[in-house]
Amino acid sequence: MANYRDIFNLVQSLSKGERRNLHVLANQWGRQPMHLKVLEELYRMDNLDLERLRKKLKIDDRVIQRAIRKILEIILQSRSIFEPGPRETVAREIADIGYLLEKGMSSLALDQIEKSLHACRQKELFEEHRQLLSIRRRLTGEMHDSDSEAAEVEVKQRNLIAFLSLRARSKADLQDNRGGKSALRLRSILSDELIMDPSEAMSVKAEFQRLSIRWRIFNYLREYEQMIVDLERLLQLLQEHSAIIDANHAELMEHRFILAQVYIHRSQVDRARALMNSIQNMELYAADLIAKRFEKYCLTQLGIACDVGDEAAGNSALSLLDKHFNRYMNSISPLMQRLMLYMAAKFQFYRGDYSAADQYIRRIMSLSSVEQFSDFVPFAKTIQLLAAFEQGDVDNLDNKLRGLHRTIATYDPEHQLPAMTYHAVKLASKGLEAEVGGIFQNFQNRLPEIAVDEFDYLDMRVYLEARRRGISMLDLASEQLAHRGDLSDAV
Repeated sequence: MANYRDIFNLVQSLSKGERRNLHVLANQWGRQPMHLKVLEELYRMDNLDLERLRKKLKIDDRVIQRAIRKILEIILQSRSIFEPGPRETVAREIADIGYLLEKGMSSLALDQIEKSLHACRQKELFEEHRQLLSIRRRLTGEMHDSDSEAAEVEVKQRNLIAFLSLRARSKADLQDNRGGKSALRLRSILSDELIMDPSEAMSVKAEFQRLSIRWRIFNYLREYEQMIVDLERLLQLLQEHSAIIDANHAELMEHRFILAQVYIHRSQVDRARALMNSIQNMELYAADLIAKRFEKYCLTQLGIACDVGDEAAGNSALSLLDKHFNRYMNSISPLMQRLMLYMAAKFQFYRGDYSAADQYIRRIMSLSSVEQFSDFVPFAKTIQLLAAFEQGDVDNLDNKLRGLHRTIATYDPEHQLPAMTYHAVKLASKGLEAEVGGIFQNFQNRLPEIAVDEFDYLDMRVYLEARRRGISMLDLASEQLAHRGDLSDAV
């Protein structure tokens, strides 16, 4: 009952401008809801008269209670719309508390403080939390409770700042390729007491930073088992506390992609598939995140298809890419656009659909400013050449040979694989059928001369072995995965 009178007094204190803003907001409803009818009656009263409200509006006490509470909400809502000030929820609520105190409504201000404190605890808003505790202490004079809670908040905030400092310290070392010195410095971070043995006052935000530091360092040190443990903990944390650290699910999506790729690297394909399904089924509302999921989902699925021979994963990605590529094109960087089309061409080549592979490469070359992407354009031309060779298209093969030769001369790449492929196919195209096997066997013998990272673009080891055995590259990749699994079981 006391709050009824406080809210009535607040209504009576409203200026003409504040009342006008309330009516502008009210007109948006079209018909007049009950709380606005109650508000009109309150304007006409000199003293709060509940009996008058019951008789005139023919409503009971429960409806009156809801209406008066709603009146307080729309008064504060009108301030957030019409008055300058912060738009963040808790920051706006703190401004509203100041407004209520200026009106002399300390009881209403205390109610709002408790509501805002609850939000701060849930979302770990440390600065706002301490500010609200300070206001409450001045209003109530309750020193002990406010001080003990403020001390706990301060510890959590201090721990979070410490982790952010550790993350900044580790960032340069994680980007450093010198190996030995960086590894020593990173191991010293891992041995830090905060990283090894977090305190009981650890906040969710601090735990997120701790696990983020740990898995990145373990990845750098190639200690993948511990890296997987920390990534799985991190995903669980993101799922349980999304309101605090990941309201739009961007971090959850990103780390699911990372963990799926780690699972593939560790030949844990079933786990990777389960994660990719969970990513596909995520409810996302931000347009940029939806475009990001499309991009990374297609690239990851196509990578899985080529690495482990999972044709279903590749087909799933191709279906999405063909359907939505033009829709999301403007939200994807030019490099990623071309890389997606390249991976689609690579998948088609791996499963032996050489005509489709050639079509995807043509789409890449038709895009503007393709010359900026010299890293993988020679490999794209290499796939086109091999596709023409496998199709036995002699006339087209000469065009592809000239095209790859021009590309190698134009870009002058450091990569050896496109040039070696060019010479092998040129010899094979001019030789007798019986000589082709020897030419490619010689090519296979020279593969150790090629840097391993070139096989990320196109794994000629898989191509030459699959060709020798007369099976598709996808079938060979699937066999190799099963063999790795057998070795792992034996160990």
